[in-house]
Amino acid sequence: MGERVNPVRLQAPQLDQNDKTVLCSAVCHCSAAPAVSRDGRNLKQVCVAQHLRALDDVLQQRSPYKPEVSYDMTKQPPQPILDMAQQAARPRAASGRVEQPDRQPVMRLSAR
Repeated sequence: MGERVNPVRLQAPQLDQNDKTVLCSAVCHCSAAPAVSRDGRNLKQVCVAQHLRALDDVLQQRSPYKPEVSYDMTKQPPQPILDMAQQAARPRAASGRVEQPDRQPVMRLSAR
């Protein structure tokens, strides 16, 4: 007899409205006004990470929204940098340095 194949349909993961509101707020803000490197490049991912860290600080590190974890690539194997003081002290490539804006990150949590 031949093999029987059962098709399986997967649903795309869905964000609830609260997740969309918080994440879209950061992404929309950073799309319009991203962080800028010294050489003039738009650093949208850095901007979103700054917004998520600011939200996490306001919520005393209890936010469910976290930016990507940086890794110390000088270690074998690379080690995650989980301590903010250690993360701030890590060396950066000259092209990756971020000019800090004069304003604090803004989180707009109102529904659209």
